[in-house]
Amino acid sequence: TIPNTYVNSEDYGVSLDISGTKTITVTVTGLPDGLVFDAGSNSIIGAPTKAGKFTVKVTASNSAGRATKSYNMFVYGPPVIEAAVLDDATAGKNYTKTFKASGTTPITWSVSSGDLPAGMTLNARSGQLKGKPSYDGTYSFTISAANNYGIDEINASLTVKAIAPKINTSNLSKGTAGKAYRAVIKATGTAPLTWTCSGELPEGITFSDGTFSGTYSKYFKGNVRVIASN
Repeated sequence: TIPNTYVNSEDYGVSLDISGTKTITVTVTGLPDGLVFDAGSNSIIGAPTKAGKFTVKVTASNSAGRATKSYNMFVYGPPVIEAAVLDDATAGKNYTKTFKASGTTPITWSVSSGDLPAGMTLNARSGQLKGKPSYDGTYSFTISAANNYGIDEINASLTVKAIAPKINTSNLSKGTAGKAYRAVIKATGTAPLTWTCSGELPEGITFSDGTFSGTYSKYFKGNVRVIASN
């Protein structure tokens, strides 16, 4: 076997035990970054710089033939989060982004500072940011990845865009003088919506938050203009 080690372990040195008729040529492939094979001493030496599982292949050959053997080698170390750029999200629509990190598993993910947009969560096991953001805006937060060997953090920013309002009501229902009246204008778009109404309203009727209400005092026929914005 080839002994396991740790990231940045500077005292790593393993001598390969290879027998056979001289002269023997040895090649080693699949070593972690930071480790090299020293042919003069038949040793693997150095300081690994990245955690992970590695398949190391040792090949020895001479005039009589060739022998090859593969070894699993583990380098243990803290998480290192990969740089991540978050695409813009849209309020009310599904969004997913998975953060990735090298390092010894299991890795636990969390938001160590700041706040995610309402409606979104970070999966502690997979590092997946997921959900339907409720409101538009720019949100800044810190993502943390931790294991038994350490912790790493990155700052992240997510922009959530609003969906423009669309009014779906085309005509208002008719009212009757002397009777209570109520008509709700239906619209889609990212909340909160701001409503305005221009034009002459009938006596006794008011407009607020997308709703006409009140009691007609007399016959009326006319046009009004309603605007929804966010």
